[in-house]
Amino acid sequence: MQTSTLAANGKLNISDIMKSEGESRKISCNLADFSTGEWNYSDLFVTGAVRNNAGRIELECDVNAIISGPCSRCSRDFHKNMTAQIDEFLSENEQEPSSEYFYGFAVDLQGLAAEALILATPIAERCEECEKDIDTEGKINGGT
Repeated sequence: MQTSTLAANGKLNISDIMKSEGESRKISCNLADFSTGEWNYSDLFVTGAVRNNAGRIELECDVNAIISGPCSRCSRDFHKNMTAQIDEFLSENEQEPSSEYFYGFAVDLQGLAAEALILATPIAERCEECEKDIDTEGKINGGT
């Protein structure tokens, strides 16, 4: 299995995969850092595979990143490693949700990775110290 190359803009060229059913490529690449209002995502690295599955593009990847931002309990800035998964069937059909990430012979891997990380980020992310305090309090209070 060959490794696919990624364009500088986070787009994955899949023209060679589209030509033949069953064709596949490994993915292993860095992506650009990004931010949402509160959170910063850095050191993005994607590994996985893309394949032509009966004329539809199947994408299975792990996205690793470092997330940084304020603790929801103590408000101190912290950072930690995070992993999210991409498991998508991509289609150019505008009726399907993935169509915004797949057009022509390109897959917007940057957009898919960002969406996966944002959806995997807990609403109330806490620093390690606060996580320890909550675990200790929970045990003291009868394990709530």
